This record gives sequence, C-alpha cells and structure tokens, in this order.
Amino acid sequence: MSMTAFIEDLYEVFKSDIHGYLGKRVPKIPFPEGIILSKTDTPAEGETGRYLKGYQKLVGSLLWAVRHVSPICSYGVSQLCKLMATPTELAWKSALHMLAYLYEHRHEGITFSETNANPVAFVDASNKDDMHDGRTQYGYTIMWGGPII
Repeated sequence: MSMTAFIEDLYEVFKSDIHGYLGKRVPKIPFPEGIILSKTDTPAEGETGRYLKGYQKLVGSLLWAVRHVSPICSYGVSQLCKLMATPTELAWKSALHMLAYLYEHRHEGITFSETNANPVAFVDASNKDDMHDGRTQYGYTIMWGGPII
C-alpha cells in the first residue's frame, strides 16, 4: 500500500521551497535529528504570518500520508502538529525535510502478508519533556502480517 501519486503531487507544490532549503541534498532520516518543537518556541515577529498558510497545508498533507502509508514518519509529524497555529522557520524547514524524505521513499509503503506468527508489539517513550506542558513523546505499534495499530 503506497501513496506515490499523492506524494509526488505534494512534492511538486513545495519543490521550490525544498530546493531552496535542502538544495540537492536528500534526507536520510524522516525528521531532522535532535529537533524537538515546542509551543514555548516563540516565533520571531512576522514569522507565523510568513509560514502559516503553507505550513498548515503541508503538515495536513503529511499527516494524511503518514497515517496511511509511512508510520516511520509518525514521530516527526507529531512534532510538526504541535505548531500548527504558530509555525516557526525551524518547523517549516522540518516539514520540508520530511516531505523530501517521503518523496525519496514514495514507492515504499506498508506491506501486508499472511502469517502464522503471533502479533508483535513495540513501545517507546522519550525522556525529553516538552517545556510547554511537561509531556514526553511516546508511541507504540502492533503488527501482525503488517501494522494493525
């Protein structure tokens, strides 16, 4: 299961922004390493207005693709969603990074197959609290011939 055409169309919309930020560099990971976005990150004057409309469109589209075919990007899209109302330049660049990663991996997706194995579950949590609310990031997945949750 993949969303190749959707990701290609989205990439075309933001291609000039991606090339302006990344050049020809292709991200090797879905979200920039070491970045933790928080509501405590105060945008510079005019920064939110500059990015808001494009950011909301991009992150909403990323959320759609990630939920359906790219669970590897779940952490990053969760970070991006924190700043839907007040995006910073760092958040904008992180969203462009994720789109470039998805574009590079657009032919990949989720594979489901029959299995006689038992379900497998994974869980992990961060030890880095968000300065805004004190919460940490966490996640889990349950797989059984493909991701169930």
